[in-house]
Amino acid sequence: MSKEPKPSIWQWLNTLAPYLYGIGITLILGWAFVSFVQLGFHGPHQDSKPFSAPEPSQSDKTSAGRSPSKQPMVATDNETWLNIVVTPIVSSDINQIIFRTLFYLMVWMMLFLIIPVAFLRLKKFKLFQLEFEVERKENAAVDLAVINATKANLMSYLCSDDAKAKTWGFLHNNTINYYEVLTYFLEEIQAGYLKVFNTGFSFQLYVQDLPHEMKELAEQSAEERQAAIRNKTDNDNLLRKNYLVYSYPYRQDRLVTVISSHSTQFDIFDRHLLQLLHSTIDTYVESIEFMVLVTTPASQPPQAH
Repeated sequence: MSKEPKPSIWQWLNTLAPYLYGIGITLILGWAFVSFVQLGFHGPHQDSKPFSAPEPSQSDKTSAGRSPSKQPMVATDNETWLNIVVTPIVSSDINQIIFRTLFYLMVWMMLFLIIPVAFLRLKKFKLFQLEFEVERKENAAVDLAVINATKANLMSYLCSDDAKAKTWGFLHNNTINYYEVLTYFLEEIQAGYLKVFNTGFSFQLYVQDLPHEMKELAEQSAEERQAAIRNKTDNDNLLRKNYLVYSYPYRQDRLVTVISSHSTQFDIFDRHLLQLLHSTIDTYVESIEFMVLVTTPASQPPQAH
């Protein structure tokens, strides 16, 4: 069994960012709900009735008593139209809870738009007249072409004389251990993925005691006679894995190769590469053992004296 490199802290932050965002929104709304419930039990303050007009002052009452004639209402210096309209709104407990909740939500959302972790999940972000584009389609197409070309080169390498010569190195006592050769080449491919693609994977070989969660993919692979692929919907989620499972009949055994990765999404090239690897090694092992059997002279029985 070989394991892939551990995800970096930025990858974990990228995975946990949506959960932190949701928890923050839930806490803010929960605080607003609790505040409304407490306000309902205790009741609002007497001086905090929403949209209530201010009571007239004592001087106004005195002046009103002296002059019964109607006077046009003129706002004094202390009672401007701004105080008359804004003060009842701001002094209301209900409005304070609403405004504070909206403020907290706005700050929390802006944090997740400014933090670089959030930008890693965006392809395009537009704020008023400003527009940010993280990844261009042209670059993605070029990267895909490079990845496919590299995987094609790996297939060519497996069919080369160099790969067959390396298989010869596993010959012991006129036999070759198929599983040792398969493990060796899987480790080579694993190192190539990490060097070229900067992504890794882990693999494990099973002849029996297959994990329960892998049985469905193994049965699918055996039925379709090809490797089964299961990629997660959100590739940035490090809590789940991508799987490439291949069930291969080797002599009397049923070998199941399980390849998993947190970051690498498997495609049709990976499927063909894994299938070619198993069949090519099987062909090399069979041909080398047959060649050794033919060229090795049989032991002569001892002659009777």
